Parts: sequence; structure tokens; C-alpha cells
Amino acid sequence: MKHIIILTFFLSYIAFAQNFDWQWQNPLPTGADHNDAVILSTNKFMLFGNGSAVSVSTDAGNTWSISYIDSQARDIYDVIFPDQNTGYVVGTFGLIMKTTDGGTNWIEQTSGVSITLWDVDFINTEVGFAVGNSGNILKTTDGGNNWSLSTYGTTAIYKVHYVNDTLIFLGSTSATTGRLIRSTNGGSTWENITANITGLDGAVRGIHFFNADTGWISNSTGKIFKTTNGGASGGIIYDIGSTTTTIYEVKFIDANLGYALTSAGRVLKTINGGINWDLIQTTATENLYGLGILGVNSEATTPVLVGGDVGSIILSLDDGATWEMKNSSVTNEILQRLWFPGELTGYVVGGSITTGNSFGDILKTTDSGLTWTKLNFNPGYRTYSVYFLNDNLGYIGTQGPTGLYKTTNGGLDWTQLNTGTGTSTSNIYDIKFYDENLGFAMYGSGQVARTSDGGNTWAAISAGWGSAAGYEIFIVNSSVIYLCGGGNRVSKSTNGGLSFTQITTLGTITLYSMHFFDENNGFIVGSSGRLYKTTNGGTNFTEIQMPTTATLYTIRFLNNDFGLMAGASGFAYYTTDGGSNWTPTQLYLGTTQSIRDIRFAGTKVWAVGTDGTILRGNIGTSSTFQLSVDVLNGWNMVSIPGLHPVDQNVDTWWQYRDPGANV
Repeated sequence: MKHIIILTFFLSYIAFAQNFDWQWQNPLPTGADHNDAVILSTNKFMLFGNGSAVSVSTDAGNTWSISYIDSQARDIYDVIFPDQNTGYVVGTFGLIMKTTDGGTNWIEQTSGVSITLWDVDFINTEVGFAVGNSGNILKTTDGGNNWSLSTYGTTAIYKVHYVNDTLIFLGSTSATTGRLIRSTNGGSTWENITANITGLDGAVRGIHFFNADTGWISNSTGKIFKTTNGGASGGIIYDIGSTTTTIYEVKFIDANLGYALTSAGRVLKTINGGINWDLIQTTATENLYGLGILGVNSEATTPVLVGGDVGSIILSLDDGATWEMKNSSVTNEILQRLWFPGELTGYVVGGSITTGNSFGDILKTTDSGLTWTKLNFNPGYRTYSVYFLNDNLGYIGTQGPTGLYKTTNGGLDWTQLNTGTGTSTSNIYDIKFYDENLGFAMYGSGQVARTSDGGNTWAAISAGWGSAAGYEIFIVNSSVIYLCGGGNRVSKSTNGGLSFTQITTLGTITLYSMHFFDENNGFIVGSSGRLYKTTNGGTNFTEIQMPTTATLYTIRFLNNDFGLMAGASGFAYYTTDGGSNWTPTQLYLGTTQSIRDIRFAGTKVWAVGTDGTILRGNIGTSSTFQLSVDVLNGWNMVSIPGLHPVDQNVDTWWQYRDPGANV
């Protein structure tokens, strides 16, 4: 009997582009640190931060949009708007940018330096200073078209504050050349006046003068100082009680009402010029860096905008009486691994760094990451690994022989498994399954737990390299499995994981991740920006030089041509030719965050990492085609060019229908 089977294939056309249109999914609206804030009007609020992120609200903080103004994704540390249209930002690698339309467009200026610039201030739209590391002082008198360089000492200058045309203050950290520095001639010469301010120690991080006489200084040892004679004398007016707590910023509305920012989501407020301070705990928990006030040096009733770590946005619309957090996050802890069994359902795991190791995060999405929820299950330790065979059947790994858990209902319930592998302090860094029966868990003790019955029973297998930690497993087929880990080790099994043999060592680096196309061809990445390729099953590895020394934590391929890798300091690279050439792609994370894992699913790619980072990028669009197949005397095999038959990171969805039983 002849049947006509109609096969419908859902394919992805990959858009090989430098811009993956990365979007934040956690935290929201961004996870980039907000280092400074400015309020241009009663409705227009702006925050500036790492990765050149600019968060803008035009409705008094109710909604926010995110843009990135520097193609190199340098971190922005400070912003100044001499008027509502003209603004300047400074940051890492000598970054100076200018806007003349209220922040809609920004143009880079030539600073002539490559060091970090920490602060900028202008007395008008044309005349200003930028200061930074190595005692660098830059001055412009023509709106930034030209900058002249001078130095004061060799240590970092964190703050510059214009009081008037002639009176300028600098804040630094040097006990020798000065912590508080003053110019009375417009910056032609500078004098160290640290000794005038009794008890001034640490690094000066905040300076604000209401007029030529009255000013406040904050520092890195938790103190605020005041002078009433232009710095001729002064002393401590507030001590937070911790010499390791920095007060990052201080600003005053008038001679009485002022604010300062510190750690753990706390804001300081005074209504009597600093005689008394209220330490206010906002709903934020992160360090707060940027302080924007409408009407500084005026009598206006003001909104107060605060920015900080991990995209923190704190807002008061009633002179600091109440505070509201405008950002949101499912977690701010480090996220170690993710897995998407399909394009809609995904899982991310991680856990507590800042509060110890006692809590493991398990996040789940069922709408391609538009929303994430934290599963109501705490394994009691930071979660390092995750693997799901389908939307419901999956595993997570934490620590120790009993640190492996299994779910069969999408994470609603978990069963604790005993692998009998590792020690009580051995972390489970990776989990991989070939099918519902054959699976492996990689321990930090140089051992692998193997199951052939879906996790009911386990056997401890040596990784073949002693007790060094193993970080990733790659299953090529039911026979060939690779391991990589600490101390530059790579091991291989050709008998389905019954035993492993170390096949090579690669320098002195740690190897974190790998991808193999087949038994012979694959890549491995690790610390010091190292990327290696093998074409003979690991007998030999060739290093591919990368333009970074930052640790590479993850490498994944969608198919034989297209791949991504990422790691510390926000670095990410992609290839469209099977790894022969790699091109940077901006994640706009800045230098303080890192990516720990990447996964493809359908037309999307996800990246997760420190500070609760979840990013989603687009790699193409879906399409379909139908193929009619004549079937005589049973099934015929059909080969479709371009479909990758086996990939641990990609699922292929297809369905068929029989148009009639009697055809």
C-alpha cells in the first residue's frame, strides 16, 4: 500500500550579525551598575553606568528605556549637565562623550588618555575638568573640542568640584600629595589642604559646596566632613561607624537639606546642614553610587534619584520622606548554568555569594524568558548545574554525594539522589544525559558519577586525572564522552563513560567549557583567554589566539558554523565559519560582570552570569516547509541538507500527518 506522508519542518534562518539585539531579562530594566544620576526636569530622569548603559525616564521615573551610547561598551562613571541640553560623561579607557540635545545623541571626544576617568565637572557649557587615575587632570575651555593634560601626584583623583570660576576642589587618596586639593586660580595651580580638615583620611569620594565658604566632603572610611570657610579649616560631622564603608556621594539642595549615599541600599539625609543625619534603609540592598537632584543650589522642592549596583534605581518624589525602588530582580546572585529543552521552557541555576552558600536559586520560564519565577525549592546549597531532557524531566546539582536532585514534573517536586561520589564539599559542576537512562554528574573532586537507569543507581568513576576539579562534560554519542577541568586537564571515554583516560594537558590554565561536533573535532576554552581546537579527538590541540586574557567560561555552537563564547569582564565572541575566526559581540555588561553559560534554543540565545544576569539575544527567524514523501513497503529515510542531526544545545521540532488511511 502506498502512503503519502507530509513532513512539516520548522527551521531557523540564522542572522549572522554583530548585533544580537541582546535584551535584559533579569534584572530589569537593566543589570548594569548605575554609577551616576541626573534629573534634567520634573519628568526627565537619567542614570549612567557600566557598559555605557543609559537608563532614561520621561515620566518622572514610572517607566524606563535603556540605550548604550558607546560602541566599545566602556563603563561610564560620571555625568554632568551644565544646562538641560549640554552634557558630558567620562569613564574607562579615557572615555569622554558629549551631548547637545539633552542626551538623545552622544559624540565621543578625544581625551588623549587611556586611563579611567572617574569624574567630570563644568562651570558652564565650555569650561570643565575631568579627572582620573595616575593623577591625571584634563581641562577644556572650548566645550571638549580640545583637552589639555596635567597631573597632580600619581594616585587616582576621584572627584572634581567647581564652586566658581576660580575655586575648584579635587578629591584623591594620597596621604603624601593630598586627599583634598584646592585651586583658587581656575586650576592653574593646586595646593594640598588635607591637613586643614581634621581627621580626613582614606579616599575622598564626594565633594559638594553650596557656596564659596560652605562645603561637605565624604570619604571611604564612612565619614562626612564640613568646612564653613572654603577649606581653611573643617572637621568630622558624621561617622557611620565602619572604616570599610564608603560614602560615595554627597549633595545639598541648600545650606540645610542634603543627601549622601553609602552601601547596602542606605541613604543619609540631613535637614540642618549636617549637624544630624538620618541613616535611611531603602528597599535596595546594593551599594549606591549616583545621586541626582533637581535644583541643586536652589530652593526648589526636589525629586531625588539614586543609582547603584546591579541596576539599582531608587526614587523619592517628596524630599526624601519616602523612597521607592524602580528596578526589579528575581535574584542578584551569581547564575552558573542554564538549560532550555525547548524555546519556551528554560531553567537557570545559581545561588548565594554575598550571603554565604546556604541558598540555591532555581529559576524557570515558560514564555521564552519574558518572565522568570524562582521555584519554591531550596536544596540547601548553591546550585551549580542543571540538565533537562524535556520540559518536565530534569536534574540539578549542588554539593556532595547527596547533592543531586531529580524532578519529573518541571520542578514542582524534587527527589534527592545519592550518587556515592565525591566528598561532602565536592561541588557538582555539570550534569549531562545522553538519553533518559545514561547520564553523568561531574564533581569537583576529580570524579564522575555515572547512571544507566535514569538516576536510580550510580557508580563513581575516576576522571582519569586525580583530584583536580572537573567543570564540564560533553557527550558526543553513547560511547564517546569528554571531560575538562582544573589543572589544564582533558579526559576521554570511548566506552560510554565506564572509564576515562586523560588525553592531554594544556599549559597551566583551568579549562571550563568545550564543544565537540563529532568524536574528532572540537573546541575547549579556559582561563587567560585560552581557546584550543582539536581535529583528531584530542590527541593534539592547537591554540587559537584571542584578543583577551579574561577567563572564557563557556563555548557553545548552534551548528557546524555558528558559535558563541563568553566569560569574565563582559567579553563575548561569535564565529560564523566553524571557529576559524572570532568577532567580538557587545553584551554591554561593562567590566565588572561575567557570563558563566550560554545556550541556544530555536531562534534565541541566552546568557547568564554574575549579579543575576539573564540576557536573551536573537539569532534568526523561524520558517517552515513541507515535504511530501512516498512511502512504499515501510519507511524511507529522508536527508535534509543543513539539519544538524545531533546537538546537545539545539532541539529540532518536526511533525507529520497521514492525509488518509486508504490513500
